[in-house]
Amino acid sequence: PPVRAVPSDDAALGGVPGAAALLDREGRLRAVTPAWLALFGLTPAVLGRPWGYTVGWVLQAVFLATGFVLPTMFFVGGLSVLAWWYAVRTGARLDRENAARDAAQAQWEREHPDG
Repeated sequence: PPVRAVPSDDAALGGVPGAAALLDREGRLRAVTPAWLALFGLTPAVLGRPWGYTVGWVLQAVFLATGFVLPTMFFVGGLSVLAWWYAVRTGARLDRENAARDAAQAQWEREHPDG
């Protein structure tokens, strides 16, 4: 069956222009627009900003919510949320370890100025 764009879904998908899902005649989700793919792809670039992680969590919630259109997406979105959670948690742990290692290195260099 032919695929049709449903522009009224822009508001349901976060109000991002061009974010309408592509649905078939029965209303099943077939694909998301390149705008959403770009948002997911560019999110890692803004993680250094104060609002970067919030953007990531919002996108994960929207991705999970696509399960209301296509129930299988609850599973796929759930896996994505778990992967995001693990990445955020592991990244924070690695940042703490790197800061501790840098502090230990700086202290060692102060105590041993000759190298």
